[in-house]
Amino acid sequence: MEKRRGGGVEGRLPQFRMAQRAAEDLPMDVYSLMSLFCGTLVFFLQIRMYAWLSLLFFFASIASTKPSESDPKQLLASAMLVLMVFFSAYIQPALVASGFFKPHITQPRA
Repeated sequence: MEKRRGGGVEGRLPQFRMAQRAAEDLPMDVYSLMSLFCGTLVFFLQIRMYAWLSLLFFFASIASTKPSESDPKQLLASAMLVLMVFFSAYIQPALVASGFFKPHITQPRA
């Protein structure tokens, strides 16, 4: 009695070949998008935990990007965003508290 492999398909199964994709059809970088989203939350909510998450997602984005697909402009823009997020979360409140930097707030006229 012969053992059949492949669910009853006799003979040799064809070898799987991954379809080639164009550069436009590649999936987007989810980690970079999450870094941008967390950075935006820091600007609006001033929660420092999101700054650290933004940094974590930035490093994950760099680690998951293939060298052939990396764009230096995109990496530089993401790095500058992370730096601005940390400035906004840590340094700006200290400058406001010391009186060095006064945010422009208009007073309502009576």
